[in-house]
Amino acid sequence: MPSLVIPFLVRRLRYVVLLSVALAHSACQSTAPPRPVLSPTEMAKTLPEDARVLDSIDSHNAELRKSFVSLRASGEWRKSGYFSAVESDRMELLLFRFHNVHHHLNDIAERYEKIPKEVSDKEQVREVGERAHQIAHKQSRFLVDTFADDPVAISKINQAYPRSEIPRHTYDKLVDSLKAPLKREADIVKQKIDDDMDDASYKAQSVLFYRVSRLRLPSAYLIVFSDAQKRELLSALQPGDILLSYTAGYASDVFIPGAFKHGITFVGTVEQRKAAGLSPDDIILVGGSHERSQLTKDLRRSTTRDGRPANLIEAVAEGVKFSNLEHIMDTHVNRLLVLRPRLSSGDRAKQVSRLFSYHGQDYDFRFDFADASRQVCTEVIYRSLTGLNGLEFPLTRRGGHVTLSADDLVNYWLHQNPDAFEFVMYAEEAPLSPNHRARLYAGADGKRRVERLMASEDKE
Repeated sequence: MPSLVIPFLVRRLRYVVLLSVALAHSACQSTAPPRPVLSPTEMAKTLPEDARVLDSIDSHNAELRKSFVSLRASGEWRKSGYFSAVESDRMELLLFRFHNVHHHLNDIAERYEKIPKEVSDKEQVREVGERAHQIAHKQSRFLVDTFADDPVAISKINQAYPRSEIPRHTYDKLVDSLKAPLKREADIVKQKIDDDMDDASYKAQSVLFYRVSRLRLPSAYLIVFSDAQKRELLSALQPGDILLSYTAGYASDVFIPGAFKHGITFVGTVEQRKAAGLSPDDIILVGGSHERSQLTKDLRRSTTRDGRPANLIEAVAEGVKFSNLEHIMDTHVNRLLVLRPRLSSGDRAKQVSRLFSYHGQDYDFRFDFADASRQVCTEVIYRSLTGLNGLEFPLTRRGGHVTLSADDLVNYWLHQNPDAFEFVMYAEEAPLSPNHRARLYAGADGKRRVERLMASEDKE
């Protein structure tokens, strides 16, 4: 887990970015197409239903407000300085509900902004539209005020949530919506400038780490697994098993110290997923119908993009994607540890379904576990397991960000919560092997080897 990758300085770009953004915003700003004006007949049909929807939203908002207040009261992020995976999921679910309600309110309010002359009861139409505006304003004011004195929560609310299709800056946009129009426009331009600067910095940082991570010493070697060993390991695995690996010779090892560098989750074949109870119909999801549709497709995914069996999910520089175990054993292993989370069958299904919900997300080159909008390799493991059967992984601050390395996971199992995982298998180079052949270790002997390895790392 890298402590920090220093981003490129982008100060020379600042003037150009500021100027171009300001000009683009003032001269080339795009607008949404105008909403068609309802006919008097259409308005007469929609008005009673929209009035009933507003009544329902009023009731729903009361319950939603209680949920936000409950989250705020129970939150441990004030002590830790970051949202745990469980807290992050709760916030995402509440924000998803909040956005759905807000969308309906804005939709109703816009529907009655223009009233045809032929409408007889203009006052009733105007009343429904204004009521939608008032509820939306009250809803925005509540969320802004509830977390106004909590910078950690504000940062969390401002994050993007790809699973729920929530863009970044929810909190900032709500604050802007409560301002006078002129002040609002000025702040929008400033936010756009800040975003462009941050995006430029992040892109430079990602390019740097991506290039560094691909550099490898020509003299580096991998251990060699026989076909029989591949079959033995594959037959021992179950969906949800965690694989922690080390690959020698990469320049990124400078940023990622430790016995293990990378974390992967085994998801098995389509048949194994079904046998493990992985059905989108039985899973409570954050993002609603879109996420359920994507999960259904992914659960039926049998091959990677290059045609190999898709039996792993991992986060790499290209993002969270399907991978193949045999291919990784051939190309990326000097050391491999397999751990099985001690979970009930129901919790195992939750673990793997959570993992699938992050498939397709971008890689986080800032390695910040406080931000759920992008993922690193051990982060998807952390988010998929936290809260199940009492699993709570302590995060460590490195380079200004909270992280969980592959070694942290191993030490958590060895020293803090031995019941968290079951040891499955360990692979390393066979002693005195002339051709770097691999050897698989199971049982007590394998665990002792891992314990000695980690003890030697602690002494360095």
